[in-house]
Amino acid sequence: MSRPFVEPRWRCRVTTSAVFTVAFALIATEAAAMTRSNNVGMLVGDRPMGMGGAAAGVADDPSGLYYNPAGIVYGHAPNLSASVNAFHLTSNRYADTLGEGSDWERSSDEFLPNFFGTTQPLGPVTVGFSVVVPQSVREEQAQTFGADAIDNPDVQKFSINVDNEDTINRLGPSIAFEVNDRLALGGSLYLHQHERQTITTQVLDLEATDDGEVHEDYEVLNQYHTREQLGVSWLVGAMFTPVDRLAVGVSVRGTEIFNATNSRQSICHGADVPDDEGDSRYDDDSLCKPGEVGFEDRAEDSVRDAYPVETRVGLAWFATQRLLLAADVIHSSGYEGRQPVTNFAAGAEYYVTTNWAVRMGAYTDFSNVDQVSHDGFDHSVDRFGGSLSLTRFTQNTSVSVGVTGSYGTGEAYIIDDPNVGAQELTSTTATVFLATSYSY
Repeated sequence: MSRPFVEPRWRCRVTTSAVFTVAFALIATEAAAMTRSNNVGMLVGDRPMGMGGAAAGVADDPSGLYYNPAGIVYGHAPNLSASVNAFHLTSNRYADTLGEGSDWERSSDEFLPNFFGTTQPLGPVTVGFSVVVPQSVREEQAQTFGADAIDNPDVQKFSINVDNEDTINRLGPSIAFEVNDRLALGGSLYLHQHERQTITTQVLDLEATDDGEVHEDYEVLNQYHTREQLGVSWLVGAMFTPVDRLAVGVSVRGTEIFNATNSRQSICHGADVPDDEGDSRYDDDSLCKPGEVGFEDRAEDSVRDAYPVETRVGLAWFATQRLLLAADVIHSSGYEGRQPVTNFAAGAEYYVTTNWAVRMGAYTDFSNVDQVSHDGFDHSVDRFGGSLSLTRFTQNTSVSVGVTGSYGTGEAYIIDDPNVGAQELTSTTATVFLATSYSY
């Protein structure tokens, strides 16, 4: 039987003269701290990636398996699609974390295949199968700050290393059928796997002078967190064509976790630098006593994450034989104290010739956190994104290359110390992708 999982409050040690405004706070080390403050995630599939994620009303290729499975009945021919994010980059900058001019920077870059899908018509029914990676972050921070960046005379150097991994994988079947010439219905059922791992190491080089004698010691903290969650993600959709050249798509998505294993383990070494009276200059207010090594044994729990219910409504207008315009409204419900949020996506597809098409789009990814605080949610950022791609068509194949990117600003409490205010957060993402599709 696993024992209750208690989140220890790693607080900074304090000197006799001032609050220690550098680490050994609980530093927003969980990868979820950032990624769960927004709901949109990565765009998947060649057409949605090129059109800013506007996909609910135009979902007749395999990417419809993930956005609106009802649309796949209009594909008419078997189709195989694979999308590869050749390079995915994220960067988060926390301004003046340790003082003016001492920004914290965390970045992630990786090669990532994020979508594979296939559809097969079977008379009035079309079936499909897809593998989707809607979220993947490998966030790293490796920085060292000198005494000039830290407002504390005892601190000679501060080093922090963070390695966050946060990945969602989904795979499963889909089915759709045409009710009549104007209406189609469909559904997808995914096995949902979410894995997060965080390793954080902080080191403080402390030095004090007492009666002309220099005393030096190191404060070290290492934390290791893991979260493994397994569940199902379901998606139901409808596609309606009220008039020629206009399509309306609606889809609803939900996720339920049925198994979770979360663990935490820590080790720290407390610094022992004497004051004028020979006692430790630092209060004994954390796990480690001054000059001793402390262990937190592995603690586990089975607390399950919650996810919002997402409702997507999209319009697709075939303005001419060459031009398609699409727009989606995406509403995510509130969950676990987070706020409901509505996002928007819009895109266009233009055939320059019968063999070449240009796609472009824009989208929002607003925060689901109303206000950041020390004792609540510690990240909030509103992002605005865009996309552009070029597609080459032949009789049975298509190849797309393109780029998506986003930029946003917000606030974060990266250090859990009531005497330290919120940091200004700047977040950027960029993805260069290659996608191929084959009809047979």
